[in-house]
Amino acid sequence: MDTLVNFQRAEPRFPGQFSTRGNIGGLSMQLAKLGAQIGWVDSGPALWDTNWVVSERSWLGQLLHALFGYDANPDAAQAAFYFVSLGAVCLVAAIRVGLLRDSSRA
Repeated sequence: MDTLVNFQRAEPRFPGQFSTRGNIGGLSMQLAKLGAQIGWVDSGPALWDTNWVVSERSWLGQLLHALFGYDANPDAAQAAFYFVSLGAVCLVAAIRVGLLRDSSRA
């Protein structure tokens, strides 16, 4: 029986890989924000303010928030959650693609 897609040899890359990584980072950033609101994560002052570039209340800001978890005033916990989760996803992707192979086994 012929199949339309050979899943055994499918490439791990796909057109939306960068948006998926952004989604995961944004979701983790929102998790940090919710954790701060209920008192599980300490939140500090905002690290930066990008409302002058893209306001959170504009249609573009709301779209970026929905797609990537955009926050114009992230605190340190949100930034840490974002970059740690983004790094973990990139590490897993690099391992799956084979960029991080043990050169001594060759």
